[in-house]
Amino acid sequence: MAGSPFDPNTRIEPVKGMCWWFAEVPEGGITDDTYLSGGTSEGGSYFHVKPHFHPKSDEHLMVSKGELHCEVDGKKYVVKEGDRFDIPRGIVHSVSFPAKTHTEFKVKGDHDPVAERDFLMQMMTLIQTNQFGLLKRYTCWYQSGNFVPQVGWVFPKTVGRILVLFLGGVLGTFLGLGKAHLKKD
Repeated sequence: MAGSPFDPNTRIEPVKGMCWWFAEVPEGGITDDTYLSGGTSEGGSYFHVKPHFHPKSDEHLMVSKGELHCEVDGKKYVVKEGDRFDIPRGIVHSVSFPAKTHTEFKVKGDHDPVAERDFLMQMMTLIQTNQFGLLKRYTCWYQSGNFVPQVGWVFPKTVGRILVLFLGGVLGTFLGLGKAHLKKD
């Protein structure tokens, strides 16, 4: 089945101990059960996505093997094999994968699954090619329109939005200082 971690259309590996996969849109189109991206943690490597939020979409995680740890709005959860975990839009959350656990998962948003897949693919490619510096990171987040990091302790969502707009929008996109230079095969 296209889109499973074992039959990906595109595979990016390794990225900090994770192998990411990205699928094409199925012939029948996108349904509630369609996941276009996901990953595999082989175990032995700890992987952590820092606190952030998505202003335009809910995020849905499905664990098909192992477990992942989520912190949502200050509460900690363990998502186990066979579980689906939904994170509402606008809620600060982080995700981590235990170092000793082999984990396979799928992730999607409900705003624009294809744009989200492309955003994740760009981020993982930049990380893999050591191009994910501060300005490129914020440019990528600005261009996605749906990823804002939590920054600082005082008004962290507002500060995150301002940094995405200034660093990613003004400097990175409009002045062209955050362009990625990805190699084409």
